Amino acid sequence: MEHVALRPKDHALLGRGGFRRVGDLVGVDVQTAATSMRVNPDKAQKLLEEVADKAKPPPWHTARDLEAREHQNVPVVSFCRGIDELLEGGAKPGKVLEVCGGPGAGKTQLLLQLCVDATIPHQFCGAGGASVFIDADGSFAPSRCAQLAREVAKHVHRLARKKPEHREAAASYSEDACLDAIHVYRALDHSGVVRALAQASQIQDLKLLVVDSVAAHLRTFEGDPGERIRIIAKLALDLSRVARSGVAVVVSNQLASNLTSDKPGPALGEAWSHACDERLMLQRDSSGKRSATLAKSSVRAVGAAPFVVDERGVRDASRKRRGTGSSGTAASA
Repeated sequence: MEHVALRPKDHALLGRGGFRRVGDLVGVDVQTAATSMRVNPDKAQKLLEEVADKAKPPPWHTARDLEAREHQNVPVVSFCRGIDELLEGGAKPGKVLEVCGGPGAGKTQLLLQLCVDATIPHQFCGAGGASVFIDADGSFAPSRCAQLAREVAKHVHRLARKKPEHREAAASYSEDACLDAIHVYRALDHSGVVRALAQASQIQDLKLLVVDSVAAHLRTFEGDPGERIRIIAKLALDLSRVARSGVAVVVSNQLASNLTSDKPGPALGEAWSHACDERLMLQRDSSGKRSATLAKSSVRAVGAAPFVVDERGVRDASRKRRGTGSSGTAASA
């Protein structure tokens, strides 16, 4: 039952009723379930229906269907052409992207930029939807997010002046409209992250889900090591479930000491190492120059790209200040 994506309180109700496995509910009528869980019949009915729906085995697809669907999905651009080229267009729907780096490398800045960019209208080759920012580190900065939204709104209106047929779409897109489409959840502990992931599917037209950071509440876990591994595995499954619904999932992660290497690696160790589809390593050297390296990908070779973070947001290191600094499909539309 723990692998069924339910709210924690619903898992607790099922446990109280003695329902540990999905098979335990087979043939159980509503009244029996309500009595066992000590809830009213309406609540029991809804819970039985939810378990039956979410416990269904995943549907089969042909490789051709999946390939065609992948090309139809619109990635969320970063506004840095180099990073978008590394990711083949940006953060991809259906994939889990991990952004790693030390303090000041630009992880949160990149995540904020992606949240803003996910709201760019379809007419300008954007994802045109909503985003969720699960703030586990207390790093979300509303004023910085508003600054990025202002810059992206200006960019969209500049594009609209060149494309009169899209002026109506641009007229309804503004800094406020962008901020209204970004949903922020402050997770004070790991159970808060779990609750936010379970509720994310309720956000209409969700295109991007961000967790900053995935290791925030697990690095200092003091319980049984086996329990920690199970929690990390369950978190990976939850993130994958959100991604499979057609959402681009991006998580940040800190660097930690590695017993098998002189170089620090992503936190959470081997239990987490296979959870992401792609991994982007961000670095900042002593001179302040930043770079992004694709350290893991199932579809392309690794590579690196320089980038900057300025008042406009994340941009190409090679672009002049005069330009919009935009990149990717949406930026050049």
